[in-house]
Amino acid sequence: MPVVAAIASWICVSLIIYFVCHPKHPVKIFGIKIQGLLYVRQAQVRELLVNNIVQQVLSKKDTLVQSVASEKNIERLMPHIETHIQEFLTVRVPLELPMIAMFLGDKTTHQIKEVFMKELRSLFPQLLTQYFTTLFDEKKLHELISSQLSASSGTIMGIVFEKSVRPLFFRIKLYAFIIGLIAGCLLTFVLNLFA
Repeated sequence: MPVVAAIASWICVSLIIYFVCHPKHPVKIFGIKIQGLLYVRQAQVRELLVNNIVQQVLSKKDTLVQSVASEKNIERLMPHIETHIQEFLTVRVPLELPMIAMFLGDKTTHQIKEVFMKELRSLFPQLLTQYFTTLFDEKKLHELISSQLSASSGTIMGIVFEKSVRPLFFRIKLYAFIIGLIAGCLLTFVLNLFA
């Protein structure tokens, strides 16, 4: 009896867990529509997930903005910007403004580039801070994350969820087996006591 109770508990819990995750798409059995609870509630699960992510991101908003607009990040961008400014002054200006290009020598071009670079070094942190502050608006962030999660199908969310909780499911089944075994032992003891 203890073994039968343990196996029955294992099977019952396994079936419950199975019907949480399967079937992924609605199936009709005897006229009853059946679908895994995770997939039936995927819109609610997605909304809870989005809200949680938004709150986590917003709680770190200041740190993220400061990190993006940090001097270290600005310095990483400067070589690329300097290359573009150099190309603009040496290629685009002579093509589009030939009259002005006649007055620009190498020394003047270098001085203009230095002035632009100095101005950009002071302007970029402000621009990035302002941009990312508006980006972290709760409504916009919610829409962005929601659209990204909607783009990845609910099935993918379910598969990821299922893989991540598989060890937990096994432990739950093991606990059910142990509880069934204990209940079977107790039931056997009680029946033998009164028999």
